[in-house]
Amino acid sequence: MSEHGTIEHQKDGSYQLRYERHYPHPPEKVWRALIEPAELKHWFPAAIEGERKQGAKLRFVFEGEAGPVTEGVMRVFDPPHVLEFTWIDDVLRFELSAARGGCKLVFSTTIPERVTAPRDAAGWHKCLDNLADRLGAKPDEAAWIDLYRAYASEFGPSDYPAFVKRAGIVVRDAMQTRGLDGVAFAGHGDSRIELLRASEAAETPKHAAEPNEYVLVLEGRYELQLGGGQIVLERGMEFAFPEGFSITGKISAGTRVLRAVSGSTPK
Repeated sequence: MSEHGTIEHQKDGSYQLRYERHYPHPPEKVWRALIEPAELKHWFPAAIEGERKQGAKLRFVFEGEAGPVTEGVMRVFDPPHVLEFTWIDDVLRFELSAARGGCKLVFSTTIPERVTAPRDAAGWHKCLDNLADRLGAKPDEAAWIDLYRAYASEFGPSDYPAFVKRAGIVVRDAMQTRGLDGVAFAGHGDSRIELLRASEAAETPKHAAEPNEYVLVLEGRYELQLGGGQIVLERGMEFAFPEGFSITGKISAGTRVLRAVSGSTPK
């Protein structure tokens, strides 16, 4: 069984990361590693202050002021089976059950936005590796950055963060293309920058390139037909359009692009 986490979109719009790990110890021993401060310091990102009982208020304190002090609430405390608490907007849940030769841990965390999933998934993966090391099980030796790259590849592209979408002018059906939506930010004169995402595979109708039109593909694939030839843009590739040339294109679902123009206002 892979030790990598999985991701699932929830009905309320949040996302859940889920992991399964096995340890050669009874649930009672693993439970102590989940709740006792002397054990938590070996694998959990912050110290957890507060009573170990349902309904208790919690404080999360990072060593050496590495991060701000934050708060949460103990939602479920059922030793040695279920531990669930909130940490700011995230919900963390640990479930222990006896298994052959030891016990199984199912860890899940609910996050409000998809954009943080690769970062959080890599971070919790390393935490669980550190827990395995503390329990004498052989952990994964992968570095956080390698895990981050792996999760980013597994999960695929996300949408832009909510605060970015709230800050700009809403753009619907950009380039006259259904499902290509995002936000625009006005610049000097009539220039603007658009952050766009294709919610489904789409084709842009034939149109003339705007003055000073530029696109950078952040994720996905954008196939252009320009001047009788084909240009395929993938992640990290950019293109400056020659003004007035006729363009059509195909955009794969989930593609994210940064588009900059100095021409007409957003449609």
